[in-house]
Amino acid sequence: MKGSQMDSRARCGSGIDVKTTYTGRYTMGFGVAPRTSHPRSRSSLANHAYQLHCSMGVHPLPGTMKGLKKGDHAAETAALIPKARAQAASGDLAGAIEALLALEKLSRLHNDLASLTTLVVEVLTLLHAHKQFTLLIEHVTLLCKRRAQKSQAIGKIVTTAIAFIPDAPTEELRVQLIQALRTVADGRIFLEKERAQLTQWLSQIKEKNGLISEAADILQEVHVETYGAMTKLEKAEFILEQVRLTLAKKDYVRAYILSKKILRRVLEEDNFEAAKIKFYKLMIEYDTHENNPLELCRHYQSIFSTKTLTPAEKSDALQHAMLFAVISPHSNLQQDMLHRLAREPLRLDLPAFDTLMKLFTTKEVIPFPLPIPGWDVAASSPIFQDPVRGAQWLEDVHTRTTEHNIRVSRISALVSNGSVYAKIDRPAKIISFHKTQSPEELLTNWSTDISELLRLVETTCHLINKENMIHKVNVNLSTPFTCGLFDSCKSTPLVSVTDALKSSVGFLSYQAQTGSIGHGQYMYLRFGRNDTSYFHHANLQCDNYTQVREPTVLAALPLQAQLLSTIADAAAPAQCPCSSCRPTCSNAPSNSSTHITFVSNPISIWDGFNVTLVAGVYSGIAVFAAALYWLHRHR
Repeated sequence: MKGSQMDSRARCGSGIDVKTTYTGRYTMGFGVAPRTSHPRSRSSLANHAYQLHCSMGVHPLPGTMKGLKKGDHAAETAALIPKARAQAASGDLAGAIEALLALEKLSRLHNDLASLTTLVVEVLTLLHAHKQFTLLIEHVTLLCKRRAQKSQAIGKIVTTAIAFIPDAPTEELRVQLIQALRTVADGRIFLEKERAQLTQWLSQIKEKNGLISEAADILQEVHVETYGAMTKLEKAEFILEQVRLTLAKKDYVRAYILSKKILRRVLEEDNFEAAKIKFYKLMIEYDTHENNPLELCRHYQSIFSTKTLTPAEKSDALQHAMLFAVISPHSNLQQDMLHRLAREPLRLDLPAFDTLMKLFTTKEVIPFPLPIPGWDVAASSPIFQDPVRGAQWLEDVHTRTTEHNIRVSRISALVSNGSVYAKIDRPAKIISFHKTQSPEELLTNWSTDISELLRLVETTCHLINKENMIHKVNVNLSTPFTCGLFDSCKSTPLVSVTDALKSSVGFLSYQAQTGSIGHGQYMYLRFGRNDTSYFHHANLQCDNYTQVREPTVLAALPLQAQLLSTIADAAAPAQCPCSSCRPTCSNAPSNSSTHITFVSNPISIWDGFNVTLVAGVYSGIAVFAAALYWLHRHR
């Protein structure tokens, strides 16, 4: 019937009357013709589709079954569901499920999501209604593993099956169903919230059976802090369950790590009151084990600040915070906590604890037992009834009282015997420990300070002068010294070096390089920075430098002389060994045969001396000394 289309109604199998279409063409998927390598031919696929329709009670009449494209099976689904329910009620549950699965396959391949989700829910509902939980677990896995199963259908399967968990007749079946659903949800982001819920239920079952360690391990498999489908409150509650189980497991290190996942500022938001109280109670359990009274005080203070607490709960939290503030070792934070609690208005409703705060915030000796009316009632607080830490904490109250008295009495004794100076301003409640100095002590301290200051100034001036001598002082060499230096170059170059170093300014910028070149020595000298005013090695030129430009003369020189860049390179300035020429010291013009000129201006003794700098430094010393003397005089 290829190419022809017919519409009709037919009845077959279970007698379901439905309108359908059929064509000789049959393609898989979304209208894509099957490959020639497919084991079935086109005619066999068409026959298979025809038989598939008949097996579920739908007779495919000639029509438009031209490929399994997107279609609408809503009418078929609406007609099949009542028939399937009736068939299941008559005892043929397997036949009803088979018919639903057949139509589910067509809806899945035709991408009919509405019919697909309705059919998968109906399959699970029928199995649940007939108490077939074993088949229900099998079909949950079966439906989710079917080829090209849609994520919407998988989500509907999981949410529907979750609702059936409480109805399972035995705990074993509940665990199996939860495990199956967790396996389905594993790795699917759109089901991460459901998987977290299933994991928590499974953990609760393990905990109820006394398997605390297994329950904690199962719950730790889920890292809800990375889930985007859960709200902050849901994440916080889940993490709190993880902390609670790890504490029950006595795994205190992991419990502390998990608690760090919850930010304290998040707990201060609206609707987090219950989570906040639960969190700090768990932290109280942890810090009780760690014996950290100061942290316990902070936890109870945080609970006290919760708005939803009743007056009785607020009073209890405040009492615990005050007691732990007293028990905590002395520190700046502990003192700050004590004074903050001592200013809490609600303390006035607790006279015994109000007196306790006054005793420990006043710098007076405290007798023990504490002179507090009703202290026996406070000593019977649940804090001191703790089976592990109670006796130790009660002893710590005595210890903190003794430490407080030591701090007060020891300072008083030191002041009394003169070891420590103290001046008390009773109206202002201020004690000054700064002792007034005698004139002799004041003058001695002033003299010591001035000596240290002058030493620093002297060192600074020396360093400044050294830098000026090295980098900034202009050096002029006298004519007799320079001529004497180069007269001795031919025979005794080292004597020239010695003479230069003996001079008052020779060490400033002297550089020498000596080597055996021919029958004499080669010297490289540089003084000063200005070629026009001071001697520079570029001025050392030879009248007969052309001799080293001729090839025959160059070849006659030793190998070391031939390798010098100033001789081998024609473009380089000509420099000569001392044996090749002798500089003439005079003030001749530059166009004469003389190549070196000098300025007869020996260095002055005042070169490098900065009068302004020295005057400023000593003026500053005088002003500082006067101010220091006035300060000590009028103190």
